[in-house]
Amino acid sequence: MEHIENRLVMTAREVAAALGWKTENSFRQHRLDLEAHGFPAKLPGINGWSRAAVERWVATNGETWLPADLVLEEGPA
Repeated sequence: MEHIENRLVMTAREVAAALGWKTENSFRQHRLDLEAHGFPAKLPGINGWSRAAVERWVATNGETWLPADLVLEEGPA
């Protein structure tokens, strides 16, 4: 069986964890705000996000744009 870390597509739960949020609901509530700041859109026809694109966005933008109120709302994982 393939490990989750090796999959090319991330679930909402995995994306939330990558962003440091405790629940996937936090990610879902702020998804449009994230996308407005360049976060990768959900893959068409697939229930998930490109792992490479999400990891690249987090590495290059994840700490610089995120408003404090979004981070404090849920707190880090």
